[in-house]
Amino acid sequence: MFACALFLGACTTLGLEDETASGSRAALGAIDYTVSLDGLPPGDNLVAVVEGVLRTYTLKDRKVASVAALERRAENDLPELERILRADGFYDAKATAAVSEAGAMPEVRFEIDAGRRYAIGTAVAAFAREDPALPDPSILVTTGQLTPGRPARGDSIVSAEGRVVAWLVDRGWPYARFAERRAVAHAETGTIDVTSTFETGPRVSYGDIRIAGDSDVDESYVRGLVPFRAGRPVSRSALDDLQAKLSSTGLFESVSVRLPAEEEVQGDGPQPVTVTLAPARHRSVSGSLRYDTDRGPAVRLGWRHRNLSGRAEDFQTGLDLAFDEQRLTAELARPRYPSAKWTATEGFELRNTVDDAFDEKLIKVQAGLRRTIGSGWVVGGSLEGLATITDSDLESDTAWLGGLPLFARLDKSNDPLDATRGFRVSLGVAPYLGLVDGDPSSFAITSVAGSTYLPVIGEDRLVLAAKGRVASILSRNIEDVPLSQLFFAGGGASVRGFGFRSISPRTNGDETGGRFLTEAGLEARLKLFGDFGIVAFADGGLVEEEPFPNFKERMFVGVGGGLRYYSPVGPIRLDIAVPLGPRASDSSFEFYISLGQAF
Repeated sequence: MFACALFLGACTTLGLEDETASGSRAALGAIDYTVSLDGLPPGDNLVAVVEGVLRTYTLKDRKVASVAALERRAENDLPELERILRADGFYDAKATAAVSEAGAMPEVRFEIDAGRRYAIGTAVAAFAREDPALPDPSILVTTGQLTPGRPARGDSIVSAEGRVVAWLVDRGWPYARFAERRAVAHAETGTIDVTSTFETGPRVSYGDIRIAGDSDVDESYVRGLVPFRAGRPVSRSALDDLQAKLSSTGLFESVSVRLPAEEEVQGDGPQPVTVTLAPARHRSVSGSLRYDTDRGPAVRLGWRHRNLSGRAEDFQTGLDLAFDEQRLTAELARPRYPSAKWTATEGFELRNTVDDAFDEKLIKVQAGLRRTIGSGWVVGGSLEGLATITDSDLESDTAWLGGLPLFARLDKSNDPLDATRGFRVSLGVAPYLGLVDGDPSSFAITSVAGSTYLPVIGEDRLVLAAKGRVASILSRNIEDVPLSQLFFAGGGASVRGFGFRSISPRTNGDETGGRFLTEAGLEARLKLFGDFGIVAFADGGLVEEEPFPNFKERMFVGVGGGLRYYSPVGPIRLDIAVPLGPRASDSSFEFYISLGQAF
């Protein structure tokens, strides 16, 4: 039996110069050479580690001035090679190096006698203080997962000690840290007994919450986000969660959640938690431009206040101006209302639409609730009231409706404007009751939509993206549904290559809308150089009069390509698309400019 120093790292910081025996820097040499490893144990990525650490490999491109210098370079690598092997559990490993000049160029040959790999014998945690609340010494096995019989690799031992520290800092010892390790190797059994000692520091519970900093956010709102109660054992994870939660509100430029420094703590017991907040700007203005050949230019202006009355109320207004549509919207979102898990929303919309399908004047108000559940699903609903006056070449109607739109959506993509991996899913059902031209009306709009993003080359060099949507309006007759609530397809966010709302059942050449819609799209997005890229795409869409497909209408398909400029605020999209099988009323191509990917 013998005591051994346990080497837990195989990498050292390496310079780029070769050192001679006297310590002077050698000049670039002219002799090239090869390197071989004999006897290196298989697996565990040891070859990559050795080739990334040994100077014989890392300085190979610099060559050497002489065979003697090459021999010194290889000999100097032997201690590092043996440290790498010991860190992987081969504590008896020995290595030699020799230079052969038998071939076309010198060859460095490392000969390794790894011996057997040691396994964990016993693993015990020790603590620098006595406290009956401290865990059993077997925690290094149970929580640390350093089970007897597993290979005695250095990184496994370090990871086990890290798990024990993580357990301690989340259960009342926030200042806990690893102190020292003693490892005893038994050559006769090929095992190592590990004893790891931990400094726990004082045992601490939550005391007062102190809010510091100059912020106009209501203090009671900040305190309402605190997930722990006074008197409970301190958890570092809970402190980190509070800091992340406060940062995610967007209300603060910086957030710090801290306990006192350990040297300021006098013994066990409650300690104050100081939350330091630096306010961010809460008011902002925004603007964007869009151009489609079918709709012409459009501008959107917005104003936002993220802390309207001091409790993180998010108030947004928007004004959209285009030749075919003018729209004014406002929405107020109140987080943690009526209870901590819910967000209340209120909003209204005024809209005037003039296009080929119909003209419409609309007023809509809504009030709703939403919350996050499970693994990221956002669910919610609202009470909605709307009044519309709609005119087309075939009919006119006036509608007064009340609705209860319900939704569930899940966004697992990595970016809202330029997703390169992940997926999105949304489900919706919206029943409506009311009057259409004075007659009672009832219908329900249902929809399922999704998109997915797959990186094919690199993280985002080549991305394949696909989308799909199926929707249906359930009603006794199509006349029960106001024209503006029926489905139309076509346009930059639907089926590119066809005009906005131009895909629909027709009567005498006029679009009449439908109660069934399906859309699909596929894009290949390739980044070329710098901030520029190209895309190729195909979109398809179908609208039918009945709530379910009866294949009386054709599927419309558009194809095209475009350019992307990846600006700091998101990709700027320039797309051109052509319709396949165009009708006489369709343009030969459509052109689109906007911010963000098509989906």
